[in-house]
Amino acid sequence: MTRVYLQLAELVDSVGTTKFTEAKHKVIEVLNESEETLSASYIPWRTTDMFNRLYLLNIYANELFISVVENFSNANEPLPKELGQSTSLFAYSLNQCEKQSMC
Repeated sequence: MTRVYLQLAELVDSVGTTKFTEAKHKVIEVLNESEETLSASYIPWRTTDMFNRLYLLNIYANELFISVVENFSNANEPLPKELGQSTSLFAYSLNQCEKQSMC
């Protein structure tokens, strides 16, 4: 999930630049990968809190992606740097959480 949110941060940072289309395609790739991973690890008779959290994080990532694409695909100006930084910080906090098994 960390990788998904880091790619989303790159997408947010690329709004209003020539790198937007490439960043959009990279996000689609990692979102597809994360959905495949979640699907492969789903066990209907045994869902864990960790799986549920990852599932919700994946839903929110998809919603964020759709929101950025719908609202900023034709933007001529970049978004404030703080938006991409916040998304990156969130991704790094997920990484720390995963390392410490505190999610």
